[in-house]
Amino acid sequence: YPGFSSCSDDGKYQRSFGRLSYEPSGATLSEKIADLGLLLTAGRLSGQNQATIEQTCGTESNEASILRCAQQLIITTAEFHTTNRVERNGEDRSAETSVSDASNEPYKAIVYFYLGGGLDSYNMLVPYTCSPIDVYEKYRTVRGKNDLSEGIGLPKTRLLEITTNVGDPSNHLGQPCSSFGIHENLPTIKTLYDQRQVNFIANAGLLAKSVDVSNYNDETPVQLFAHNAMTMEAAREDLADKYSGTGVGGRMSDVFSQSGLPTNTFSIDGQQILLT
Repeated sequence: YPGFSSCSDDGKYQRSFGRLSYEPSGATLSEKIADLGLLLTAGRLSGQNQATIEQTCGTESNEASILRCAQQLIITTAEFHTTNRVERNGEDRSAETSVSDASNEPYKAIVYFYLGGGLDSYNMLVPYTCSPIDVYEKYRTVRGKNDLSEGIGLPKTRLLEITTNVGDPSNHLGQPCSSFGIHENLPTIKTLYDQRQVNFIANAGLLAKSVDVSNYNDETPVQLFAHNAMTMEAAREDLADKYSGTGVGGRMSDVFSQSGLPTNTFSIDGQQILLT
């Protein structure tokens, strides 16, 4: 898309008002990397890191790719992320072999992976074998199947079948479907499900009560059809604003800590409402 770029090219700037176009000075690659190091690390880039970057990026096919590679690697160094001089001691990092906890509870982790775009969940997990109500055929009809078109619903040949109760398919937990289908491009999810390492929580949302098209606007305390609002509400899980300013992950962490369980939370994508 004009005006944007990726890590593998210089982008297209026909629609941009301006862009950074710094060209490092120097006759050799070593001198250019040193100049970039001066700009990005205030001259603190170590000789060892500079040599590694020069060796790695020197194999790129053209000058633009070499400089792009050098910039990308410099911003991964410790010198870029600190303000003091970094000195190597030559020793490998040692991992603690034992951790002293105040609790004998086994280690558990919740990994919250938020897909910040559009997910067609009805083509990711699909009704497959259902009775007495044929939910699969209802799914195909709602997704446009008719005498003239197959619609956008997936045929069973493109679904990976899973049972609703691994080990006892006859017990499908009081719902009409004894099996579901996972999208054909997610075989790893099926494998993990069959191994009881992953599960689905379907029909989970932010409704305070049952509503329909005639009353949802008045009876629902959240803005259902706004991506930005639902992103925030999904992280908060607090329809009544009982715990204003907090996220569901942060509240869970508080409960665990107050119960004497050693608990820690962190994000790899900046500050998150979920963890407040």
